[in-house]
Amino acid sequence: MTKQDLRFFEIMAIINNKFNTSSPVATLKDRFLAPLIQVMEPVTSGRKCPVFTDSEWLLGGVRRVLDSFDSGRDFLQRFSEINGSLSGYFDTLKSDRRLQFVTDLERRICKEMGKALLDLVSQAIPQLAGFDVWLGDGHWHTHATHDFTNEDTKYAVGHLYGLNLRTKALCHLTCADQKNRKKEHDIRALKRLEIDELRQGAPKGQKVIWVWDRAGIDFRQWYHWKKQNGIYFVSRTKKDMKTNEDTVPLTYDKSDPVNEGVTGDFLWATSCGVQLRVVRFYDVISGEHFEFLTSLTDRSIPPGVIAQLYRMRWDIEKSFDVIKNKTHEQKAWGTTANAKTIQAKLITITYNLMLLFESELEKKEGIKNEVEDKRRHARIETTKEKVEKKGDVMPKLYLSLIRVTQVSVKFVRWLRYEVFGLTSDTVALERLRGCYSKS
Repeated sequence: MTKQDLRFFEIMAIINNKFNTSSPVATLKDRFLAPLIQVMEPVTSGRKCPVFTDSEWLLGGVRRVLDSFDSGRDFLQRFSEINGSLSGYFDTLKSDRRLQFVTDLERRICKEMGKALLDLVSQAIPQLAGFDVWLGDGHWHTHATHDFTNEDTKYAVGHLYGLNLRTKALCHLTCADQKNRKKEHDIRALKRLEIDELRQGAPKGQKVIWVWDRAGIDFRQWYHWKKQNGIYFVSRTKKDMKTNEDTVPLTYDKSDPVNEGVTGDFLWATSCGVQLRVVRFYDVISGEHFEFLTSLTDRSIPPGVIAQLYRMRWDIEKSFDVIKNKTHEQKAWGTTANAKTIQAKLITITYNLMLLFESELEKKEGIKNEVEDKRRHARIETTKEKVEKKGDVMPKLYLSLIRVTQVSVKFVRWLRYEVFGLTSDTVALERLRGCYSKS
């Protein structure tokens, strides 16, 4: 039996003991998985299954996301040593109930992150107090090995994800159409979503902002979401949009630091009869001029905030980098839409668990990636010098929102090999400190 098999046996034993986190001395594995246990108990879609309990099934998915398996068969071979079945786990990925179960868990984990993680955005931009802010984008996985198609070409699997700007919680919105469109456009997929998915559980009266790239633009749909559901979109104008016509200039406070870089703020009467807001902005860092488009015409939101929201859309790209290059989730596990959606939600749950655990270790163990912090500050100083050489000044709003935007590869590797390994907790923590101390 290999060391990896022993690790798998050990973690499955923890599952079967229901993660005894009430024990006076909780292990690192217990602490990593504790947020899942906290949100599992009230989930009504869970039930006892004679083949795989929900706990076994869930942990199997988290381990597959986090650990390195050569293939689905590699994963199943280790899993079958506990349950005596090679095909049973993949069969469960087709289940509507399992899909609802993992969807409920994902939503609850996202809420927990709002309680645990520091919200720098509210401190820096108090004007957004009445809004939930989400960054959205599409991401692609390679097709499953056994994906069926009547054509010679097998198409990649598209997913839409959202990232909460305040808490950094990642959620899965939808899997792209598997039947009628080989490569579904973002806005078409967004229109298919239930309003509750776009609002992500925001209470009545709370407004929701989605920051999306140009693939999310639809003037009439934006208007409908705004008027009927309190959902607003921010994006960049497309090259063929003639925003110099039918515009009304808006006044804004040019002395307010939040508006540094803004060169214009306008209301634009589009050809389809919908009024939108256009913000023009000069980025002193890149030296480029940008034009942003939004259905958020509320004048209480300064134009500089609109520009900054789109600048921060890059945070979701950093999340995709973690998924693709650090946990190596690049390929679909199954052939059905349910299987692909369940995989995506297990990915977001695992990603969010990593963020929560990294935050806990910093708060309770004093373990912080100070080397990476120094690198980040050095990059900022270099950028400031370049900007000042051009005679410009770094925007204060930009500087106040500098923060960690992704899980480090050092932490992912440590989590994979130490927390789910056979090393004692004390030794594992010292190894993480050692990893963080090296450049």
